[in-house]
Amino acid sequence: MNASINPAPSGIAAQPIPSAGVSKFFALKPRLFLNGEWVEAQSGRTLEVFDPATGKQVSLVADAGPEDVDRAVAAARAALETGVWPAMTPSGREALLWKLADLIERDAAEFAEIESIDNGKH
Repeated sequence: MNASINPAPSGIAAQPIPSAGVSKFFALKPRLFLNGEWVEAQSGRTLEVFDPATGKQVSLVADAGPEDVDRAVAAARAALETGVWPAMTPSGREALLWKLADLIERDAAEFAEIESIDNGKH
């Protein structure tokens, strides 16, 4: 995390300023990842995300509704039943899972920072 500190209102502890990567993430347009692409929620609605330590809004997220869930379930079912995954060898699946693990590990500090802010513990 960035060592800079945000001034806080009276009675609230000062909080570190989010790193450049996390600030960039928080500024992204709210989207859902459905069927391999980033899309808006069908309703177009968003939800505000607040830092519980300061009460300040830090981001917006897409407000997924039932129609978005239905699209996600249909896409997942299609991928598992007729997509590339069922035709892939076990070693091919393993390679993809290891690649995912490597990407998560690469960005673990940013994931931890985002979760810390989301929980008011940064």
